[in-house]
Amino acid sequence: ESSKNCISVRWDLESFITILQFIYGYPVEFTLTNFLSLLE
Repeated sequence: ESSKNCISVRWDLESFITILQFIYGYPVEFTLTNFLSLLE
């Protein structure tokens, strides 16, 4: 079940970033991987 939660959270994060890209006009190349690398 924890793996399902992880996938769900990851999908939600990707959707959230996609919405931010749309609102603020960020390049589509800004992916979840790039976002996570910024947090490290």
